[in-house]
Amino acid sequence: MVLHSSDAYSRLQQAVYWDGPDRSITNVSMSTSPAHTTFIIENLKESYQIGDKLFVTVHAKNFENKSKSYGGDFFQAKLFWSKTKASVFGEVVDLLNGSYSVRFLLPWVGEAQVAVRLIHSSEAVQVLKRHRDTDSDRVYFNGYYEGPGPNKTRLSETVTCNVNTRHFTTLTTTECLKNKHIYMMGDSTMRQWFEFFVKTVSTLKQMNLHVQYQSGPLIAVDVENNIDLHWRAHCVPLRTLKSAVADLHYISNEIDDQAGGPHTVFIFNLGPHFTTYPLDFYTHRVLRIRKAVLALLQRAPDTTVIIKTVNTGYKDIFGSDWYSLLLNRVLHWAFQDVGVYILDVWQMTACHYSEENIHPGPVIKNEIDILLSFICPD
Repeated sequence: MVLHSSDAYSRLQQAVYWDGPDRSITNVSMSTSPAHTTFIIENLKESYQIGDKLFVTVHAKNFENKSKSYGGDFFQAKLFWSKTKASVFGEVVDLLNGSYSVRFLLPWVGEAQVAVRLIHSSEAVQVLKRHRDTDSDRVYFNGYYEGPGPNKTRLSETVTCNVNTRHFTTLTTTECLKNKHIYMMGDSTMRQWFEFFVKTVSTLKQMNLHVQYQSGPLIAVDVENNIDLHWRAHCVPLRTLKSAVADLHYISNEIDDQAGGPHTVFIFNLGPHFTTYPLDFYTHRVLRIRKAVLALLQRAPDTTVIIKTVNTGYKDIFGSDWYSLLLNRVLHWAFQDVGVYILDVWQMTACHYSEENIHPGPVIKNEIDILLSFICPD
């Protein structure tokens, strides 16, 4: 593998002033500058072998071109080659001294290029923290809400997972879903999965339940193959059009209502609608779901439970990827010792070649292939 490098770059405009790590007012000139920040490939060689690891060191500098002495910047990095549209996400470790170490796995034959981008400076991160903790959303309800088994493998890295990912055709997708009751709960990024199945599997027919589409519930059935596919929103907090409160169910309550068994697949995600809430609020909700999942697997250990992590692709401070990363960490922590599959889409949604979007279209097929590989591993 032959490597090239590209300059670090920033996705968001810096404001005039930020709160510094000591919560004092800091001039923008002292915050991290994408133009002056540099990175180097450690021990660069002329060629590498597949499976080798590549290490990159990022040195953060401010707008006065002076090295920073503290960490906290939010960087994302990827290794890619545009000609083949191959890419892999880099693991960034904050060394807490103004430098950052990035680790890449080298998974393909050919050339590659390293790209590092500054999503938020450490000063901007402090503003995000304060906004989340002191100015979080407040939602009130009055009938309606209106607003804009055991021993399963946990997927910790999409590029080094322990599941043998298969590529499913329309026929093999139908075979995999045959005799399955599939319950999906979450946000619109999971509703994309429901829509993919309805579009791809011609025998699945969606029923009109005369409900608000954005929040559901939605259902599609294939009588011949005994498949029923369900999706509904994860309940509040939720940004959706006017929806009947009776149609909004909590994930933990839905799990408690399931008998479970070998023909039941329960899939959920929880993320984007929680980004502007305190992390303790989100953690409490996740732990309540964990309790329900443990009870489900206790009464029906052969139930398949799959968790989809949070997508990247937010473009403003109210839905920053920095918020989403913290939610992902809570999910992994809460379910690390539970017999469930974790389908980690963080890296997949950060590396695809379409324009950055919280609802990436091209990556859905890849996500579904991994999902079906969990359901039908053979």
